[in-house]
Amino acid sequence: MKRILFLLAFAIVEFAANAQSTVYVVFASTENRSAVNGAWHSKIAPDSQLGREITAHVISLICESSNSCFTFVSEDNAAPIKKPKDFLKTVACIDWDVLAPTLSKSQAEMKYKEILAHDTIYFIDRNDIEGDEMNLIRVHEPRSRF
Repeated sequence: MKRILFLLAFAIVEFAANAQSTVYVVFASTENRSAVNGAWHSKIAPDSQLGREITAHVISLICESSNSCFTFVSEDNAAPIKKPKDFLKTVACIDWDVLAPTLSKSQAEMKYKEILAHDTIYFIDRNDIEGDEMNLIRVHEPRSRF
């Protein structure tokens, strides 16, 4: 009986460890390159010669207290997903505008690793919310293609 309970517990832990996880990071981007906290959100126009049919996104989360900048890029040819604003009430999210000023260097690095540990990462720029609709931008850590 103990062996069955142990195997059942192990199976549950293994299932939970392999479960798909999603994180949502919300921020209000700034064009101010001297901003000390917040996020830069660069949009790169489509270019069919490069095989990019949709706008690419490069987003850098800035944290002055830790002197850190964490950069993410959008998934290749993945258009942002449109959702109603009320969607944010149904999921847990990280509000970078509130969190960044409170983080030490080690806390900022841990938060970055925590974000990267998720299977799916979505960024939501408050400046891209139009009416009752917002864009979820699927991102990942930049990877070399070489």
